[in-house]
Amino acid sequence: MMITDLFRRAALAAVIGSLAPTFASADTPTCNVTSLSIETQQGAVSVSVEVAATPETRETGLMNRTELAPDAGMLFVYPPDRAIALWMKNTLIPLDMLFIDDAGVIQFIKHEAQPHDLTPVPGPTGIAARAALELNGGRAAALGIVLGDRIRPIWAEEGTGCEGS
Repeated sequence: MMITDLFRRAALAAVIGSLAPTFASADTPTCNVTSLSIETQQGAVSVSVEVAATPETRETGLMNRTELAPDAGMLFVYPPDRAIALWMKNTLIPLDMLFIDDAGVIQFIKHEAQPHDLTPVPGPTGIAARAALELNGGRAAALGIVLGDRIRPIWAEEGTGCEGS
């Protein structure tokens, strides 16, 4: 075999290897939480959730979706000790944004954030929060969710893979 053939085969193997999909191994925890219970003054409310606990999933969030089931949402989990802010870039549906502290207490609610709005919520400096829950616009009020209500802090539970990175 000629040396040039060896180089071509090595180059082809490198390209094929770089195009192959990557999968999370058993050693890579993924968040397996699919629902949250929100403790409101009227009682518990259950919401189906997708969890965005990595920089990549948080960056995409609910962008480019044309609908969200009525009792569904996305929970964004961040590493501790951060000020966070969200915006509506490439988001096609109005959303309620609930900012939640490390103990699971709702500290701020933005009702009816509008599609494509680039204004940072809750403001340019963010808010000290461990997570943010996005629901359909108007859904927080319809479910009776107010400041001080609580969710289970899934980021504090061992083995869930939901601690945020």
